[in-house]
Amino acid sequence: MKREANVGEIADLECRIEERQEQQHDLQVQMREQCGDYEELLGQKMARDIEIVAYRGLVEEEDVLPVRGTDPDQAKQPAFGDGYPPYRFDVTPKHNRPKSSIRDPMKLTATQPFEQM
Repeated sequence: MKREANVGEIADLECRIEERQEQQHDLQVQMREQCGDYEELLGQKMARDIEIVAYRGLVEEEDVLPVRGTDPDQAKQPAFGDGYPPYRFDVTPKHNRPKSSIRDPMKLTATQPFEQM
């Protein structure tokens, strides 16, 4: 009697083992599919990131293109400088500059345009 009970219990446990192995196999298949999906999505994300960088570069290039009126001084100013006074930089060689007109560049503010030296 005890032997028959043990045989029945062993058969029940073997059935459970088979069920668990099937579940394990199904989960492994599902995991492989999800890994494939993840790799595909990661590839798409990387492609979008590259596109974003490319478009950002194009937008930054457009910001400095001469898109304003026909005034050449305005065309040289970057578009992001709208609302700020134009800054003028001295291109005169140092030996030709008058010493008395040199300003301290550390005191320069956005409302105080740099005067030609």
